[in-house]
Amino acid sequence: MPQHYHHRQLERTVQRLSGQFPAIAVTGPRQVGKTTLLRRLAEPGRGYASLDDLALRSLAREDPRLFLQRFPPPILIDEFQYAPELLSYIKMAIDEDRAPGRFWLTGSQQFDAMQGITETLAGRVAILRMLGFSWREVWETGVDTDPFLPTQESVAERGTGWSSPEAAISGAAAGALVETWTLGEILKSWWHCGRDPSLYFLRDRDKREIDFILEVDGWLHPIEVKLSATVKREWLNNFRQIERLPGRRGEGAVLCLTPEAIPLDERTTALPFGAL
Repeated sequence: MPQHYHHRQLERTVQRLSGQFPAIAVTGPRQVGKTTLLRRLAEPGRGYASLDDLALRSLAREDPRLFLQRFPPPILIDEFQYAPELLSYIKMAIDEDRAPGRFWLTGSQQFDAMQGITETLAGRVAILRMLGFSWREVWETGVDTDPFLPTQESVAERGTGWSSPEAAISGAAAGALVETWTLGEILKSWWHCGRDPSLYFLRDRDKREIDFILEVDGWLHPIEVKLSATVKREWLNNFRQIERLPGRRGEGAVLCLTPEAIPLDERTTALPFGAL
């Protein structure tokens, strides 16, 4: 385990759902901290098996029953996608004993792996999606970075070729980059709470756009992204399109380089990116 552990938003979600479902599966790209998080949360007595180990992978694939005898629940099985044969045997074990939290799994979001677990363990597993640190998590760890800029790591993850966030933010594609970064932050804030957002993009025939529309309980919340520190009321113009959509118009936001929240009208606020 690492000496310095940074707490993640997903922790409470894992603990809550592990108390409700016989199995949980934390999925996501490699190196985002899935295993670190679950091993940190694991109670004394929970076993661990990594299918990165070729010998254990072979056992899990060739004799799943023996594997589960060797590694009985409560167990954390890392990289479950390498042995889809295990899933049917985990299902049988759960059907014999539906006590919550017996199986913790981590794996990639490969289509075949996700299809296998959702079909085989339907009604038995809570599936959580995990991404890298959100801006809020980075801020809480005390990292010294400007709240409105993507971190060095997020620039590198997208393969943009820029050497630094400062270079990226001044480039021709800066707007698209920050919109992508904002999308990632919105998804993290929902996925790490175990929820899927209803998120849309709007462009009308006159090419007027709303970057994001978040639907929550029938309310439509428009969100625009602007790389400007000067707040302008004209930013509200595109939000008028939402009045033509089914659903009720909720509060909206314009994320920009302002250092503080500034009301634009009774339903819309200009917010700093650090508010995400």
